[in-house]
Amino acid sequence: MNTPPTTEPSQVVPAASKFYPTFFLCLFLGVFGVHRFYTGKIKSGVAQLLTFGGLGIWWFIDMVIILLGKFKDKNGVAMANLSPKVTWGVFIVVVIIGLASGGGNSDSRTSSTDRQNESSSIDPDPTGTWTAGDKNSVYSRLTIDSSGTFSFETVDFTGDVKGGYSGTWETKGKSVRFEWGSGGADSGSCSGRRTGSRTLVFGSTTFHK
Repeated sequence: MNTPPTTEPSQVVPAASKFYPTFFLCLFLGVFGVHRFYTGKIKSGVAQLLTFGGLGIWWFIDMVIILLGKFKDKNGVAMANLSPKVTWGVFIVVVIIGLASGGGNSDSRTSSTDRQNESSSIDPDPTGTWTAGDKNSVYSRLTIDSSGTFSFETVDFTGDVKGGYSGTWETKGKSVRFEWGSGGADSGSCSGRRTGSRTLVFGSTTFHK
């Protein structure tokens, strides 16, 4: 009696149900070894978790092996990549997005640092003549003297002063405190500060030199 030939079971698992979870777990959580936990490689998964995917190098190697369809589970069974073009494309897009995001964050941090450095280097001295508005129409003129007095005037395009008030000022750190009037209805106060080499905020209005 003839015995039917036997065939050894294939060591490559073509089922997408095992490959795709491993691929996406490695892609997004690979630095924590999640894909190795999923495939039963507990010890190496713990090692990846503690080393953040071997500082990314181990994760990258695993990612390439998975994409090549040669990654094996704890039983030594390899998982075939049934959609190489799609998975390689997804991998490349995710890497590009990650690099672009990292570059954007770096630019943001650099800009923030530059603004902080610029802010810390601004001379808080507010003295000088500052204007706000269109000089071809009606605009505001703020004159701050080193003697501790200031005047605020509304001026038209011809240079005629239409109104205003005067008072005193003093610095408090990087801020400037302005006060005017003698306690009556026309009295008031506000804070200000230098915001640039040629800009100053008086109350809620930005003036320029």
